[in-house]
Amino acid sequence: MRLSCTSCKEYITHSIYELNDISEATTSYESGKAFITYDSSLVSIEDIRKTINKTGYSAKNIIKP
Repeated sequence: MRLSCTSCKEYITHSIYELNDISEATTSYESGKAFITYDSSLVSIEDIRKTINKTGYSAKNIIKP
């Protein structure tokens, strides 16, 4: 995702935290990446992708450790 300002970064991070059971979420304006810690038994990668897409940005290359 390519972010145009720090407000965008905060908007995406806040939107991710609105999902249940997100332990940690950080979004980097510089790299355009989000790092998310969550309970995969309670929230799915698809839920996270949809949430990011709803902000007007696109979640690509999601890597599940």
